[in-house]
Amino acid sequence: MSTLSAFAAPLTLSSASAARDAAASGDPTVSAHGELPAFLAVEFLADAAAEEAEVLGGRAAGDKAQEAAALFASLKQYDPIRTNYWQVRERESLALVGEEGPRIMEVQA
Repeated sequence: MSTLSAFAAPLTLSSASAARDAAASGDPTVSAHGELPAFLAVEFLADAAAEEAEVLGGRAAGDKAQEAAALFASLKQYDPIRTNYWQVRERESLALVGEEGPRIMEVQA
């Protein structure tokens, strides 16, 4: 997945003009009417970082896990209906390197 990160990265920027500027010349351009950032592109980058954290070892794994956790945390802003899901994914990313993530509130019956 990490080989496709360069394609998804412009879609995570906050404006179409910034995304067009960041895109490589061979990549398709981002529409001026597109809703950016595209939360699915942010999720893709977070998944790619988490996957790399699993493969790498040592400090590099910790850095990638932190990157994935930060991206998943940002998704709470862009896709608030799935806030609990993004919290779980954030915690799972940190667990890849043995770090404790944020606690999720348990529902009391």
